[in-house]
Amino acid sequence: MVGCVHELDELCASRALRAGSELPDGALLFVNLAPKTLELDSSGNDWMLEGVEGAGLPPGRVVIEVTERIGAHTGAVIESLVRLRDQGFLIALDDVGTGNAGLEMLRKIGAEYVKLDRSIVAVAATDPNARAVLMAMATFARQTGAFVIAEGIEDEETLEFLRGVEALDARPGTIIQGGQGFKLGYPSPQMPRATGGKASAPAAGAPSGPSRSRHRSSR
Repeated sequence: MVGCVHELDELCASRALRAGSELPDGALLFVNLAPKTLELDSSGNDWMLEGVEGAGLPPGRVVIEVTERIGAHTGAVIESLVRLRDQGFLIALDDVGTGNAGLEMLRKIGAEYVKLDRSIVAVAATDPNARAVLMAMATFARQTGAFVIAEGIEDEETLEFLRGVEALDARPGTIIQGGQGFKLGYPSPQMPRATGGKASAPAAGAPSGPSRSRHRSSR
């Protein structure tokens, strides 16, 4: 399937959107799109908007998730994300801290969700360099108003470190608000049920808010 990234993304996203219509009221659907797909869509292809309309979902319940590992075509990807934002979609920036475009995208787009890469999160408790990157990216993201999620929480040590990370910063306010990883839960083919809490477990001191289950497309 070499050279068919766009077609595969459309197929996966379309199936996820149809399934997303079964989510509880207020739940968010995270849909991963490859940077190449967004680059090709920069000319104005509105298939995502047509997809949510066909599924009966408002764009505001769909989060477009894209890696910051974009490559040389950052401008085209940002252009597509800005158009999706104007159409009402929410934006999540994935793998933050490992790519080449995170700060530029945060500055120009202002993503609603920022996901810190597991390669940094998993060693931040013991590696001072990784910890510095984690703190810098998380603090910058919070200053833009983003909800910060730490990926790759797979053991108690990492979870406890993240719960205590506020003590490493002199400024008030929760830096890391949510988490994702096998320590917190495993992927499931079943739709999540509304449970009255966030599916991404918040770090200690995270602000309370409406329950938002999250279902992601698989690619």
